[in-house]
Parts: sequence; structure tokens; C-alpha cells
Amino acid sequence: MHDIIENKIIPPDGEKLKSLTEIVDRRQERNRKVGRIGELFVIENELEKLKGTEFAGSVIDCSDDPDAFCDILSKSAMGEDIYIETKATENPDPYVDFYMSKREMDIAFNLMANGEIYQLHRVFGVGGKIDSLVFSAEWLFREYDFVGHTFAVRRRIT
Repeated sequence: MHDIIENKIIPPDGEKLKSLTEIVDRRQERNRKVGRIGELFVIENELEKLKGTEFAGSVIDCSDDPDAFCDILSKSAMGEDIYIETKATENPDPYVDFYMSKREMDIAFNLMANGEIYQLHRVFGVGGKIDSLVFSAEWLFREYDFVGHTFAVRRRIT
């Protein structure tokens, strides 16, 4: 366990002091890298799935677009759009908790309600034996609880 004193963490092994900001920044950068590896893994799988079909090469990486409905837009064998959200972890257990923003949850629900194909690709084992499971929106909302952790706090206008 680390002791926290004046916004500094004192590591147990005599390491240099690190600010909380540095630790958070490193953690966020690692999470971005793990997420990107997961997205690339899914893109590769989707391209392979569509190889030899009229939809080969029609996988679109939307992950850098903050207005996109998903990380990846792919096609089914029938040419239907598949909206893919990717959640990646280094953990070898695909069922560990993960985080979705309210926006991501709302998009999944609305796409499902409108008869669109939404999939969450749970990529696990990043950095080791990487693999993935695919969850439909229906399965996701039936099998998982969505527990609020982060809230936007806004002053009431009266």
C-alpha cells in the first residue's frame, strides 16, 4: 500500500516520489494503448471475416472520431451495418468489470431499439494470449448491471 502525503505517493520500494498526476497520466496512457491494441485486433478479425465477400475491406475505424456511434463500423455477411464498441483489458478473464460511458450505453440501447446491429467486442489477454468475445446489445443489457461511477455535476439554474 502506498502512503499519500501532500499530493505525492511514497512507494514502498524506495522508488522516486511520483505525483498523483504523473501516476494518473501513465495509467491513462497505458489504458489508451491497451484499448488501441484491442481495436486493431477487432479490425483484423472483421477484415478476415469479410475476406472473399463483396464487403471485403469495408471495415471502418471510427475510434478517433468523437462524434461516431462506435469504435468500428463493419458489415454482416448480408451487408447490414454492424456498430462495434471495443472494450479491452490485459486481464485474461473476459468477464471482469469494464467501463462504458453513459453516451456509449445510450447508443447501444438506441441502436438495439431501432433494430440495428450493435456488438460489444470484449478483448482480453492484451499483452499475452489475446482473444475476444462478442456480446450483442440484447445480451449485454440482459446479463450486465450498469452501475454509475462518474457523474457530471452541474449547478442548477433557477
